Amino acid sequence: MRSEPASPTHATPEELARFLDRRLDPRARARLAEHLAECATCRSDLVRAGRVIRQPGVTGRLIGAAAVTVALIAAVVGIVSKRGGDTGVLRGADRAAALIAYGPIGQIDSLRPRFTWGAASPGTLYRLSVFDRGGTPLWTISVRDTTTVLPSDRSLTRGGSYTWIVDALRSDGSELSTGLRQFQIGP
Repeated sequence: MRSEPASPTHATPEELARFLDRRLDPRARARLAEHLAECATCRSDLVRAGRVIRQPGVTGRLIGAAAVTVALIAAVVGIVSKRGGDTGVLRGADRAAALIAYGPIGQIDSLRPRFTWGAASPGTLYRLSVFDRGGTPLWTISVRDTTTVLPSDRSLTRGGSYTWIVDALRSDGSELSTGLRQFQIGP
């Protein structure tokens, strides 16, 4: 399996799975992250893949590219049901190398949620990205703190579902992530 992302074409299901499992080398991961920032199709596929991989009660890594491909196809055609609770860390991620996501997770009432996550190490830069249900980016910010509030010039919709992720770039160049997290705004 290749370690290089398919940019400028769309990422393959295998590349997205390797991205989620943190199995891309740092250079390939950075290139795919740049591609994801520009490509709504691949972002949407990544969000769907994250939902498939993080289903409650499923343990261990998906075995082989065929299993990943089948899971992605199922997610794309809507066979996969809505995920229940939040298990904390992406399946397959090293628990010691993951950021803890505190919230928002699940159903909330506020249209201006406060995003909060665990600290990595001093000097870490955190990049928060918030996406709508289809994977379209709504807001991205880079901060040194471990909490921030959605600004008033960004609007969320009651009854809407959203996904967020925080990536931490540590001073040694290594990255940590909360993995994809989902929340809904109550009616």
